Amino acid sequence: MYGGALAGLGLLFHWWAPRPSCALHIFFITWTLIMALVYTALSLTPWRPPAAGLLTAGAVFAYTVYAAWAALSSVPDGNACAPVGGGGGTPLRIVAFILTLLALAYTTFSSSTEHSKFATTAAGGPGSGDSEAPATADGQDADLPYRPDFFSLVFCTGTAYAAMVFIAWDTGGLTNPGEFVVDRGWLSFWVKAVAQWVAAGLYAWALVAPALLKGRDFG
Repeated sequence: MYGGALAGLGLLFHWWAPRPSCALHIFFITWTLIMALVYTALSLTPWRPPAAGLLTAGAVFAYTVYAAWAALSSVPDGNACAPVGGGGGTPLRIVAFILTLLALAYTTFSSSTEHSKFATTAAGGPGSGDSEAPATADGQDADLPYRPDFFSLVFCTGTAYAAMVFIAWDTGGLTNPGEFVVDRGWLSFWVKAVAQWVAAGLYAWALVAPALLKGRDFG
């Protein structure tokens, strides 16, 4: 995973940072490597969690490189630092849009039904670990495998994200407004870039939190 991630970074430099003037792309790709060095070092410290190590750090590194590619792929067509034809033709964009919707639907549904982590019980409240469903007004058990409020919240945010993907996040910045474009634009780039930083930050925090919060049970 480390070898593949480093090779991926090399390709990103080759495609999206062909000249020194591409300062933003160079910073973004370099920052991906710097974050990897930081959480890799944290995963090798003596006070790391027992499950941490090069395997988990390598998986996160590979994911953040993929996230970097996804963000750079959203750079608008015509940008001087973007590869020519990087957006593909209209048929490819339609297929990409359909795949995006399918992936989003699966992720949203699977996340919204995680009742074992977000279980609501009559006595214990959210996350109490009791598998019994809360009672309804007529005394019958609400036999639902998920929390309705959490389910609705996840689907609401999922559909909002799908709507933004559909309009490419920023229609005002498109070179050809009449062209079918999927998830491209500077706003889309920054959304994915920040998401990558949050993912790396959460993993780094998972490595240092047990050492900093000694009174808390992370088991």
